[in-house]
Amino acid sequence: MTEQFIESRCADGQAGLRVRFSYLGDRFGHAIELLGVVGEEPVLVSREFGGAESHGTQATTPGNDEAETRPDGTEVWPTSPPLQQLSLETNGGGQRVALLLGMAGRSHWSLSVEPELVGSSRAGFTFDVACRPAGEPGFLGSRYQTTGPVHRLAPSKLAIGSQASDVLLEGLAVADFAAPQVELAAGGGVLVVPRHLQVPPPTVRWRYRVSWSGGDRS
Repeated sequence: MTEQFIESRCADGQAGLRVRFSYLGDRFGHAIELLGVVGEEPVLVSREFGGAESHGTQATTPGNDEAETRPDGTEVWPTSPPLQQLSLETNGGGQRVALLLGMAGRSHWSLSVEPELVGSSRAGFTFDVACRPAGEPGFLGSRYQTTGPVHRLAPSKLAIGSQASDVLLEGLAVADFAAPQVELAAGGGVLVVPRHLQVPPPTVRWRYRVSWSGGDRS
């Protein structure tokens, strides 16, 4: 199956968000869609190929913010986590969660995507990314193309969409890692980048939330 998805809906069971996973040649990409009475509207689409480009933030290694490639053209430090395996499972609350694994070069990535609790007035997902780099890491982060205007609400929080129905993208702290930087990317789109670490740990994590609750930006 080339496409699978998980959903998070508001308490009314009508509007909400969907994460749709699609297999793109050698990895899974995903799109975050706003669900409503008028149908599905893509809001954020993961960028899976091409350089990370300059984005005004520090990547894990300062000055190294391009997708590095080998002589054969394969990416070593890709624009977004390269995820080749996808598993949909049911958590203790009866919700479907997505677990993904992948690698590039000798480095390994993982991603979990979990919906917010059923019955919440806000529909949303938590994305928890980890990379175990082989050697000195290059660019690490997640990049998305956006389909609407972007407004900054806080240092690690952006709103994407119309004034009436923004989707929020917010960096979250996890374990010993501060909230990642959430920035506009040169050439369009947004980046979620882990904070620069002088001595990168064996595993680097960055966590973020994508949510929607109508016109409420809190």
